[in-house]
Amino acid sequence: MRTHTNLLLTIIAGCLVWLCVVATWPQWVASAEAGSTLTVVPVLIPSGGTAQITGPSDAGGVGILTCLYDDEGLGGTFLPSNTVQNPQYIAPVNMTDEPLGGGINLTATTINGGTAHWGVGIAVLPAGQIFADVPADYWARAQIEQCYAEGIVNGYPDGKYHPEETVTRAQMAVYMSRALAVTRQ
Repeated sequence: MRTHTNLLLTIIAGCLVWLCVVATWPQWVASAEAGSTLTVVPVLIPSGGTAQITGPSDAGGVGILTCLYDDEGLGGTFLPSNTVQNPQYIAPVNMTDEPLGGGINLTATTINGGTAHWGVGIAVLPAGQIFADVPADYWARAQIEQCYAEGIVNGYPDGKYHPEETVTRAQMAVYMSRALAVTRQ
């Protein structure tokens, strides 16, 4: 019973972070060229983590014949390859203390022989950091990461936890439901 109580207290502490803390981590903003349909989700990628790339289906109304992706020398991998329309991106391991900034770029050859370019900004988080706005020295990092590991919280699609945002009743109900499911196992 003591283990369940400790887990529940940890979960509640992690949820309280949402209610009363303002994060001090730099805000990373995704960028894309105007009119681009190249997307990368999430744009804040954990060290060694993955992101899904969705490439444009045409270039200004002209179909794409071939495509070539690059990550501005960050050292990640595109699977199944960097020539497939919608590859998965595997970020490199980041052993620094700061996010690695860069971008995913696509150069496409069109059916009529022209070329088109798209780009989206990304950042690879330091190793061991799950959320971009929860740095290593954050006071509640351990509790947030435990709640994440237990499947109680997921964070947002942008790769952040948003601890400064107020939790709605609906969100708290979901967290409590998930926490109770974990304690029943």
